[in-house]
Amino acid sequence: MLVDDHEPSIVRKSLTAEMNETVARHSIGQAIFKQIGDASPAMGMIGTLVGLVQMLSNMSDPKSIGHAMAVALLTTLYGAMLANMFALPFLDKLALRSTE
Repeated sequence: MLVDDHEPSIVRKSLTAEMNETVARHSIGQAIFKQIGDASPAMGMIGTLVGLVQMLSNMSDPKSIGHAMAVALLTTLYGAMLANMFALPFLDKLALRSTE
Protein backbone atom coordinates (compact mmCIF):
# COMPACT_ATOMS: atom_id res chain seq x y z
CA MET A 1 0.00 0.00 0.00
CA LEU A 2 1.26 3.45 -0.82
CA VAL A 3 0.45 4.94 2.57
CA ASP A 4 2.55 2.47 4.57
CA ASP A 5 5.98 3.83 5.49
CA HIS A 6 5.85 6.86 3.16
CA GLU A 7 5.99 10.53 3.90
CA PRO A 8 2.64 12.38 3.62
CA SER A 9 4.09 14.66 0.96
CA ILE A 10 4.96 11.68 -1.25
CA VAL A 11 1.50 10.18 -0.80
CA ARG A 12 -0.12 13.54 -1.59
CA LYS A 13 2.08 14.01 -4.68
CA SER A 14 1.30 10.52 -5.97
CA LEU A 15 -2.46 10.82 -5.41
CA THR A 16 -2.54 14.28 -6.98
CA ALA A 17 -0.72 13.01 -10.07
CA GLU A 18 -3.13 10.08 -10.35
CA MET A 19 -6.12 12.40 -9.99
CA ASN A 20 -4.77 14.74 -12.68
CA GLU A 21 -4.18 11.81 -15.05
CA THR A 22 -7.74 10.60 -14.48
CA VAL A 23 -9.17 14.05 -15.24
CA ALA A 24 -7.07 14.25 -18.42
CA ARG A 25 -8.18 10.77 -19.51
CA HIS A 26 -11.83 11.68 -18.91
CA SER A 27 -11.53 14.89 -20.90
CA ILE A 28 -10.05 12.99 -23.86
CA GLY A 29 -12.94 10.51 -23.78
CA GLN A 30 -15.46 13.33 -23.58
CA ALA A 31 -13.85 15.08 -26.54
CA ILE A 32 -14.04 11.90 -28.64
CA PHE A 33 -17.75 11.39 -27.99
CA LYS A 34 -18.44 15.09 -28.52
CA GLN A 35 -16.79 14.93 -31.94
CA ILE A 36 -18.77 11.80 -32.84
CA GLY A 37 -21.99 13.52 -31.72
CA ASP A 38 -21.15 16.63 -33.73
CA ALA A 39 -20.07 14.81 -36.90
CA SER A 40 -22.74 12.09 -37.11
CA PRO A 41 -25.63 14.29 -38.26
CA ALA A 42 -23.37 15.90 -40.86
CA MET A 43 -22.33 12.48 -42.16
CA GLY A 44 -26.02 11.54 -42.33
CA MET A 45 -26.70 14.64 -44.41
CA ILE A 46 -23.83 13.77 -46.76
CA GLY A 47 -25.36 10.31 -47.19
CA THR A 48 -28.70 11.94 -47.89
CA LEU A 49 -27.17 14.04 -50.64
CA VAL A 50 -25.54 10.96 -52.15
CA GLY A 51 -28.90 9.19 -52.14
CA LEU A 52 -30.64 12.16 -53.71
CA VAL A 53 -28.00 12.41 -56.43
CA GLN A 54 -28.50 8.71 -57.18
CA MET A 55 -32.24 9.22 -57.26
CA LEU A 56 -32.12 12.24 -59.55
CA SER A 57 -29.56 10.68 -61.89
CA ASN A 58 -31.84 7.71 -62.60
CA MET A 59 -35.20 9.40 -63.04
CA SER A 60 -35.78 7.44 -66.25
CA ASP A 61 -35.76 4.15 -64.30
CA PRO A 62 -38.59 4.25 -61.73
CA LYS A 63 -37.38 1.04 -60.03
CA SER A 64 -34.09 2.62 -58.95
CA ILE A 65 -35.75 5.67 -57.38
CA GLY A 66 -37.04 3.71 -54.38
CA HIS A 67 -33.61 2.31 -53.49
CA ALA A 68 -31.92 5.70 -53.78
CA MET A 69 -34.65 7.35 -51.70
CA ALA A 70 -34.22 4.66 -49.03
CA VAL A 71 -30.47 5.37 -48.89
CA ALA A 72 -31.19 9.08 -48.55
CA LEU A 73 -33.64 8.62 -45.69
CA LEU A 74 -31.73 5.90 -43.85
CA THR A 75 -28.46 7.80 -43.77
CA THR A 76 -30.22 10.75 -42.15
CA LEU A 77 -31.79 8.41 -39.61
CA TYR A 78 -28.50 6.65 -38.86
CA GLY A 79 -26.64 9.92 -38.38
CA ALA A 80 -29.28 11.29 -36.00
CA MET A 81 -29.50 8.01 -34.09
CA LEU A 82 -25.74 7.67 -33.73
CA ALA A 83 -25.50 11.16 -32.29
CA ASN A 84 -28.59 11.21 -30.09
CA MET A 85 -28.80 7.61 -28.93
CA PHE A 86 -25.11 6.75 -28.61
CA ALA A 87 -22.50 9.50 -28.63
CA LEU A 88 -24.22 12.31 -26.74
CA PRO A 89 -25.58 10.05 -23.94
CA PHE A 90 -22.07 8.60 -23.52
CA LEU A 91 -20.70 12.13 -23.39
CA ASP A 92 -23.20 13.07 -20.70
CA LYS A 93 -22.37 9.91 -18.71
CA LEU A 94 -18.64 10.62 -18.89
CA ALA A 95 -19.20 14.23 -17.84
CA LEU A 96 -21.26 13.05 -14.89
CA ARG A 97 -18.57 10.56 -13.86
CA SER A 98 -15.88 13.22 -14.16
CA THR A 99 -17.65 15.50 -11.71
CA GLU A 100 -17.98 12.76 -9.11
